[in-house]
Amino acid sequence: MEIVVKKFGGSSVSSLDKIKKIAKKICDNIDSKKVLVVVSAMGDTTNNLLDMASLISKNASKRNLDSLLSIGEQQTASLLAMAIEDLNYKSISLTGYQCKIKTDSFYNNASILDIDTSKILNHFKNNDVLVVTGFQGFDEFDNITTLGRGGSDTSAVALAIALDALYCEIYTDVDGIYSFDPRKIDKAKHISQISYDEALEMAYCGAKVLHDRCVKLASYNNLKIYVKSTFDDRKFTLVSGGDNMEKFKVKGIAIQDNLVKLNIKYDNLFRLLNFFRDKKINIDNLSTYDSNISFSLSKECYLEVEDELNLFLDNIDVVYDLVKVSIIGFGINENLDITNKILTELKNYDIHLLSSSACRYSFLIDEDSSLQIAQLLHSNLVESQIVA
Repeated sequence: MEIVVKKFGGSSVSSLDKIKKIAKKICDNIDSKKVLVVVSAMGDTTNNLLDMASLISKNASKRNLDSLLSIGEQQTASLLAMAIEDLNYKSISLTGYQCKIKTDSFYNNASILDIDTSKILNHFKNNDVLVVTGFQGFDEFDNITTLGRGGSDTSAVALAIALDALYCEIYTDVDGIYSFDPRKIDKAKHISQISYDEALEMAYCGAKVLHDRCVKLASYNNLKIYVKSTFDDRKFTLVSGGDNMEKFKVKGIAIQDNLVKLNIKYDNLFRLLNFFRDKKINIDNLSTYDSNISFSLSKECYLEVEDELNLFLDNIDVVYDLVKVSIIGFGINENLDITNKILTELKNYDIHLLSSSACRYSFLIDEDSSLQIAQLLHSNLVESQIVA
């Protein structure tokens, strides 16, 4: 049985008219394959549910919030399955629980532990298209859990891997991954193919087309991801192992805003790192010297744990309103020409922290300067070369 997985995000399913168009798109391209569709909640449904929860309670448990938030995806899945049925194809909607997507009990940000595909494969015997709720699963106590940011992308990739699907298509409101947000830079270049490592760095550094969790999962399992526009898929981006060889190119510039930098004096780095690991909070740009520690994280995450940090840390120096600007491309930190260009462009700016990896340079800069320097770097590092 050949299976393909298609995921449609919230903007793609934001109205009944769009859901009907998606149903037709799916049915027009079924051919001999079985199709599993993963959907997000319609438009602003998740935000609206959160707003209602805040009006009811200021201290709602995360377990109850997950139960509430799961409603959005169930609504979309049911409506899309109905629209497919109306086109004379057999289809049913399934929840994360019905698909046996087992997670841990870290409510609001659960991790997938296992997927028992037997129920899904059995449903395929009598159906052409299965429509599955993204973003959710269940824990060992049969409680509904949600997967946090990028959860629907993660659901789609995890299901594709578990089902040994041919590939996974992620449909969104843009026709692939670009070298920068095309709404902010007119000359942003469309990227037809990108490696897992580069796509992971782009996602981790603020590009919003894919979430880093789903790219990491695809990379571990060598699953091809196609990023396409929902209603115009003439162009797309293939995320795969890549064919970089030793072609050192800057693929793109990414920015991640609303960050803070913490400067602290503390002599137990491992306790500090374990604290954030247990909270499932990513910290970045870590720098240590003796017992002086600096790092960055999102303002939202910092405010979430601020009181707890103050219980065991003294004199936390916090710098607000920072943006991380990242230059991404295979092997760029081995290319002296690129390194020199980056350092030349940065010499007149106040850089807070600088870090690098095999295919990334990142630095923290004041929010007021971030877009200007991103545009400058894009002009000098991307527009002057051919991006594959």
